[in-house]
Amino acid sequence: MSTMYVDNIVEKTSANGVHIPGHCLQVQYNSQGNTGFSTTSNSDVAVTGFNVNITPKFSNSLIVFSTEIHGRPSADANAYCRFSIVDSLNNNTKWNLGTFAASEGYLQTGWITTPINHTNVAGTTNPMRLQLMVKVTGGGTYDISWSGGDIRTVQAMEIAQ
Repeated sequence: MSTMYVDNIVEKTSANGVHIPGHCLQVQYNSQGNTGFSTTSNSDVAVTGFNVNITPKFSNSLIVFSTEIHGRPSADANAYCRFSIVDSLNNNTKWNLGTFAASEGYLQTGWITTPINHTNVAGTTNPMRLQLMVKVTGGGTYDISWSGGDIRTVQAMEIAQ
């Protein structure tokens, strides 16, 4: 067995990164106040500020998207919300696998904190803006105007494969 001691690893090609499968290549984040957004739309709309920019170093990397949102559907007993993630820099291409990335509020009327975590292959080395989208199903309004002092982080982490 050999031991290697280093103080610095410098990439051979500038801006190419060091590729070690299973290791984090970068983390990008955006901090956003959990306030000032509501919608009645039954089509996907962008949740204001809940996005993160990332430029993958490798197209086969995994991108791990994570955030949490604190909101509530209206008191309509049939109302609930469904979340998805799109790449808004590339024609709002749906980024999450499956129909939706998360849902919230079915048969609930109070404030709910919903974690939203999703992993997908980057598929590109072009800049991406992963944008959280929401749609209201069953009527009513979805609201995140709970507290201006409540800050949430939207994060994207690239993992080498």
